[in-house]
Amino acid sequence: MYQSVFGITAPPFQLTADPRFYFASGKRREALELLRNWSTLEHGVVVVTGAVGVGKTTLVRTLLEGLDRASFVVANVVSTHLDADDLLSAIGLAFGVDMAESDNAGDLQQSDAEALRRFLAGVAASHRRALLILDEAQNLPGGAFDRLLELATHGAPADPGLQIWLVGQSEVETRLEAAASASLRALIRGTCHLVPFNADETAAYIEHRLGMVGWTGTPAFEDGALAEIFRWTHGVPRRINQLCNRVLIARSLDAQLKIDAASVHRLASELGGEIGLERDVVEPPSPVSAAQGAARPAAIAPNRHRVTSIGGEDDAPYLCVAADYGDHVKAAALMRALVAKADSGAGAGPAAVLLRVHESDALAACGRLYKGLDIARRRVDLSVPEGPHDAIVLDLMTAFAGAVERLHPRAVVVFDGSPTAFACATVARAKRIPVVHVGAGVRIADRFVAAAATRRMTDHLSDLLFTTDSQASRTLGEEGLPPERVHCVGNLAVDSIRYVVARLRSPPRPYFRNHYGYALVVLSDPANMAGRDPLVQLTDMLGEVSRVIPIVWLLRSGLHGQLKKYHLVGSLPNDRVHRVPAQPYVEYVALLQGATCVLTDSWTVQEEATALRVPCLVIGVFPERPLAGGSTISVGLSRTRAVSAVWEYVLSGMSTGRAPPLWDGRTGARIAGYLAAWTPTTTAPAAMPSVY
Repeated sequence: MYQSVFGITAPPFQLTADPRFYFASGKRREALELLRNWSTLEHGVVVVTGAVGVGKTTLVRTLLEGLDRASFVVANVVSTHLDADDLLSAIGLAFGVDMAESDNAGDLQQSDAEALRRFLAGVAASHRRALLILDEAQNLPGGAFDRLLELATHGAPADPGLQIWLVGQSEVETRLEAAASASLRALIRGTCHLVPFNADETAAYIEHRLGMVGWTGTPAFEDGALAEIFRWTHGVPRRINQLCNRVLIARSLDAQLKIDAASVHRLASELGGEIGLERDVVEPPSPVSAAQGAARPAAIAPNRHRVTSIGGEDDAPYLCVAADYGDHVKAAALMRALVAKADSGAGAGPAAVLLRVHESDALAACGRLYKGLDIARRRVDLSVPEGPHDAIVLDLMTAFAGAVERLHPRAVVVFDGSPTAFACATVARAKRIPVVHVGAGVRIADRFVAAAATRRMTDHLSDLLFTTDSQASRTLGEEGLPPERVHCVGNLAVDSIRYVVARLRSPPRPYFRNHYGYALVVLSDPANMAGRDPLVQLTDMLGEVSRVIPIVWLLRSGLHGQLKKYHLVGSLPNDRVHRVPAQPYVEYVALLQGATCVLTDSWTVQEEATALRVPCLVIGVFPERPLAGGSTISVGLSRTRAVSAVWEYVLSGMSTGRAPPLWDGRTGARIAGYLAAWTPTTTAPAAMPSVY
């Protein structure tokens, strides 16, 4: 979005750990040299610790880039929230060991350990070393250190050639200091603790990253700007990237080619502590350029003013942003409710326009939900190619900014705090368009740092927030959001579910005829589909579950192609697992309603299962949707826990929980009522928060 403005070739402050941008400050250079020396040792444990965002992963990846791969076999395990029983299996898959042979053994864990030891013996015999990196190691479960000790010692050859690197936050050292970890602690060959940059290093780091993308001095950093960035970020690289990215986007939208301390302070303070930004000194700096005019107060509490017209039209539409399947389901419910409100003539408000981010089959699949909404006329397609958010975010923001300028919407409606929702809310804020956030206030476990921060920041950018339950409303209140902007209304996905259920004429196709029915599997999160390791673990799990209850597997979003790519299509028994192409929404609801249980990684599916009181097992690497009173159970990638949950919670006929209050199919009507009575406001001056 801003490359052409500043004459650079790429965004310099992305959050991904890219060794190409590694900054070799004095202390980092020493740390890298230490790691190189330790990597030459025959075996043992290396510990790399530091606070969140300090650069541990970038340091390790930089080291790996320089290793002689003919001498090392490297495995990187990042899913350290696996339970101890599945840890060895995950390590084997990361090393590329064929663990399938252990499935026929009576003791799976023992067989996995034996397969790994045979592999390590082969590595040692070939005069190579095995390097196992466990990222986010502070999340390792209680028995994991014992499993690692067994792998490193018991039954291994005299020289196993295995190094284990524990990379994580300072809690790793605390865990190792426990008496139970004494044996593993004795194997430690070195410990490296990373600290943030000092003020001079922060300035040099910023100039280094800019220089990597062809920076020639535009934008120019005026006196005090770099020092102000340090005071807000405390030298933590991730925070520096977040704040600098935010500043560059804001300056490009304002056509400003200079960055001063006052603008850094104003932009950073609007986020407060949402991404860990906290300035040492609270007073705003004085402006250092005459072009800035009179000094402005710190924008701790945004100054708001009423907008009487946007684009000169009182009936400007609400712009509903839909990126994925779940967004389309919820947007349809809201648009139907707004049409019903207008038809009733009681306080009718403006209509809505569906803004589709990608060219996908989501709208076709949800087609019957949009019946009667004149969607052909009330639809805008951005046609942004699908892909990792970091790769498409600038194209997305540019395309969305153009759409906002053409449509002059009354407000922008975003859903569920997704990265797309945050990007579009960011642009709307810069364009002084109010933001309505549906599905606000839901929080994610701390280990999913980027996703958690994205949800919080989307909430704090929004002018009107609609929550699905009382806990989400309380969360927003505890974070300081004014109560008059927060309304608990229920769940739009439930509106669509009830709309369809009322129109179902026939039960789902009987794929299996048995006493227990079938389990429905729906996978859609990229974290579970992009690589081989999670897919292998998930297919292994589903194979175990299918021995207990037959499975109907809906193959969404190119998942079948991924299974073929990794030769996993034939890994599940055809007589117990029926693969079904993605179904239209109505047929999908029929399948979900008729299922004995559902296994999914989708928050939307979790909500839909809860509304229908269908027991839900959350599988994969993303966390479960926190729902009070729901029937959701998180099993991660553990085969043991999945099979146990199916038996205990599904086949035993135990209670399936209840839906939260207000999940009654009237959420859209409540939102329409609030919008009809709402006088939109916007924030001045427009500003841009950081972008992931």
